Amino acid sequence: MFLIFSAVFIGTLVSTPSKASVEEGRLLDDLLQKYNSIERPVADHNEAIIVKMQLLLQQILEVDAKNQLIKMVIWVQQEWNDYKMRWDPSEYGGIAEVILPSSSSLWKPDVLLFNSAEDSFDNSFPVNAVVSYNGDILFVPPGIIKTSCNIDITWFPFDEQICCLRFGSWTYKTSRLDLSVNKPNVSAKHDIDLTYYVENSEWELIATPADRLLKPFLNDSFTELHFRLHIRRKIPYYVMNWIIPSIIISLNNLLGFMLPSECGEKITLQTTNLLAVTVFLGQVTAVTPTSSKLPVIGIFFSFSMVILGCSVMMTILVVNLHFRMPDTYEMNPWVRKAFLEWLPWLLLMQRPGYNFRKPKTKIDAPEHKTLLVQNNDDTQSSGDDDNSAPFCRSRKKSDAILKQMMLRRQGMTVPKNSMEECLLRIERLMLEYSMFFKDVRSYLEEDEKDKTSQADWRYIAKVVDRLCLFAFTFSILLAFLFLLINMRRTMTSSFKSSLIPCVPQNTNY
Repeated sequence: MFLIFSAVFIGTLVSTPSKASVEEGRLLDDLLQKYNSIERPVADHNEAIIVKMQLLLQQILEVDAKNQLIKMVIWVQQEWNDYKMRWDPSEYGGIAEVILPSSSSLWKPDVLLFNSAEDSFDNSFPVNAVVSYNGDILFVPPGIIKTSCNIDITWFPFDEQICCLRFGSWTYKTSRLDLSVNKPNVSAKHDIDLTYYVENSEWELIATPADRLLKPFLNDSFTELHFRLHIRRKIPYYVMNWIIPSIIISLNNLLGFMLPSECGEKITLQTTNLLAVTVFLGQVTAVTPTSSKLPVIGIFFSFSMVILGCSVMMTILVVNLHFRMPDTYEMNPWVRKAFLEWLPWLLLMQRPGYNFRKPKTKIDAPEHKTLLVQNNDDTQSSGDDDNSAPFCRSRKKSDAILKQMMLRRQGMTVPKNSMEECLLRIERLMLEYSMFFKDVRSYLEEDEKDKTSQADWRYIAKVVDRLCLFAFTFSILLAFLFLLINMRRTMTSSFKSSLIPCVPQNTNY
């Protein structure tokens, strides 16, 4: 019996509503009894209702340069005063504020993001509103918004972007609804509340100024609030993954000119470097949008690709010069003068053990005198005394035989003997030896000339290699200097760029 009584008593206590719930229900009934959510909440029809706006940026999710979009998580805080939502807390159990659904119960301003890129245009989440006893209403709808942003990729990856968020009433003109910026007073550079902001891994938030503008439209003026996001791209990723590898590739390209021309990997190295730079340029093209402006990194890689392409062609020329043969190529005098004298001196090159020599004059063998005749002349010039030596008698006989040989050459018939036949054989043998040595001498002279010509072509190839080394080193240094200047420009940029308005002040719609 006691248990039954206890259960009935507890059920009665549970089913009895609390005083707070009764007072809040009575308050809501009194507030919404004659409330019209379509009516603009002002006591005077000619009075404008003032809506204070403040943005709370939570995170920048994505900056899509290719599609000119920026995506972020943001809270749009709106505050206004509704004179119909006032009460005395003492009459309702001390209740100072209530929560009302903003979708149908309350009037709310039709403030939209004008440059939204969402399919539904307004992507904010429908939340409740906080109503205070003095009529102040706080409405903070969060949302993942996507807005258009004019992204300039000229200085990519050392670029800074300014993306604008343009808020305004869609139907109410300024005389009916006025907007103002509720600044958080946290920093002079930031008019957007960054209390809950999560840092982006790719972009650094520099400043977030805001402005209130009056825009004329159909002979009326409308109020717009422009919130600007000044962001700067973080460059360590691009330095480590793009710029430093390109520097290494360029240095490898210069080292290619130090390889000997006989090395088969000389052209392979240059071609591999060219393909690597082409891959980097393809990555830049995939990231940046198609526009009339070229990014800095794209210009750098394009210039590097031109340099490497020229280096491949020059390497082919060097190999061609190195393996030229005198049978197929004849060196012009101006080429010899320029590449064997002037350029080596200018490039501080020396050719060990080499001196320029004039070509030697060829010495022709006698055509009408044989060695025997020369010996005969030398013997005759030595003296006329036939009896001075025992061999003088044989000399006379030899002279007689030679005279017979000369007569026989002239077509006269002279009887032959054994001595004469022996001398004729010796003469023919000597003539053959003379022609053989003459041919050997010509061959050796031609071989020496060919070797000298080949050595000259090889030296010209080395001179061209050294010239390309200096020229391409200068070109690559210019490219690196171009990058450093743009990096310094990004590091020393000022806050003035954040003060540029989203649209010109005199823009008419």
